[in-house]
Formats: sequence, C-alpha cells, structure tokens
Amino acid sequence: MQRFGLTVFILTLLARPMVAQRDTNNDGLVDVLVPIAVQTSESFVLGAYGSRWATETWVRTERATFDARFQRDYPCYQDPIRCTFAGQRSIRPQIGTAGEADRGVLLSFHPATVKLLTLSSRVLELSRNAQPNGVDVPVVWEGNYLTDPTVLLAIPQTDESRVALRIYDPRRRPEARFRVEFLSLEGSNQVIAETVLTTQRQQGTELYLPAYVTINDLGMTFPQLAGVERFDIRITPLEGPIEYWTFAAVTHRETQHVLFIVPDREKP
Repeated sequence: MQRFGLTVFILTLLARPMVAQRDTNNDGLVDVLVPIAVQTSESFVLGAYGSRWATETWVRTERATFDARFQRDYPCYQDPIRCTFAGQRSIRPQIGTAGEADRGVLLSFHPATVKLLTLSSRVLELSRNAQPNGVDVPVVWEGNYLTDPTVLLAIPQTDESRVALRIYDPRRRPEARFRVEFLSLEGSNQVIAETVLTTQRQQGTELYLPAYVTINDLGMTFPQLAGVERFDIRITPLEGPIEYWTFAAVTHRETQHVLFIVPDREKP
C-alpha cells in the first residue's frame, strides 16, 4: 500500500503541470499571462526616482523548429502573426509607453505544442544595478488563472518602500469587480481597510492586452495602513466566476530593489 501511494503521488506531481496548461475557455489556444512587459522602442521605461525598467521574456522549445502563434495579432519578430524559431529566444514586445509599462501581455500557443515549451520572465531595474540579473516574475498559464478568493501573505511595509497591487483579467471583460481587504496579522481576519476595484480594458482592441487595475502606492491611498509593518491582502471576485491573477510589488524607493508577492496558485 505504501508503494502504491508513493506511485500515485509521483504520477500526480508529474501530471499537474500538464493539467494546469490547458485551454480552459475552449478557444483553440492556450494563453499565457506575462504580468509585466516593460518594453518600448527605447527598450526600457522610466520609473520613479530616475529608475529605468526593462523586461526579458524567454521561451524555449524542445523541437528543432517550432511554429507558434502568439496572441492573435501579437507582434512576433518580423511576422505579425506567426514566427518560427529553434531553441531559446528572448521575446521583447514593443507594446507601450511609460504609462502603460505594467499592463502585461498575453501570449497564445497551440495546445498540442504546450508540452514542448518552457517560459520565463524577468524584470530588471537598470539605473541602480541593485538586481543586475533581474527578478523573476511568474508567467501564468491559462489553467492557473485564479477563480476563488485569494490572499497575498505578509506584505512588508516601511517608510522607505512603496507597495503596489495589480489585478489582471485575461478574459478582458468590460468591467470585473473585486473586493480588496487589507487584513491585520495580529487578529483573525481583522480588516484594516477595504475597497472595490474594477478592471478596465485597455485602449484599443488588441487581444494581447489583458484588462487590469492597479494601485501604485497602497500607503498613500489608504492612510489606515500607516505604521502597519506587515499585512495580508485578500482579493475576492464579486461577479463570478471570474478568471483573474494578482500580485503585490514592494519596491525600495532609493535602491529600487523589488520584491514580488504572488498567490499560492496550485492546491491539491
């Protein structure tokens, strides 16, 4: 019985990535959300305090040549619809201006080729060189989009840091509403502050741009958080079922060192 249980456990672990990377809305493509895509014609965007931000998104295929369709009209090298490449390549989307840098992009792949792919995305701050190799930002496969309420745990806050919250709707609804509650770590579900946020579809009709909403500085927006060194953030969809994803970013104002706090995305 012990050997049987261990075998089932191992098979479950091996199967979970394939279950997660699936076409949940049956549109014939498997979408991947890249939550931050900081790229313009200048290869970086300007941030606060003279900072400069860039993104590297990497994709690798185990096939000698690979024909992938990126999100509908998503620009892929010189071909606006399809691209063919072998091995590992960096995708650098030219998608926005400084005011649009954190909106993210959607990539799409044919379901039959998903198992051949590996993706990674990193954000780099170029002016301070505090993290010269970048910070990993999880790419989110379609099967890993959230639908239930989620909690971002133990958000650290000091006078030297800025905490931002972002919520993405990859299905691009006209308006998706979320209750956001800031919870004390001292008491059980003690609400320090709360609000309702509504995601907005971005300008234009490009299908590679998710709807999203952001609060760039929680401390300035919610004075109730002043002096709170750590707190949880609970996000609850109000018009379900809604597929979404969210994260918090804690950025040091001087060094621009950044910490990403992401959801507990996979549960048994």
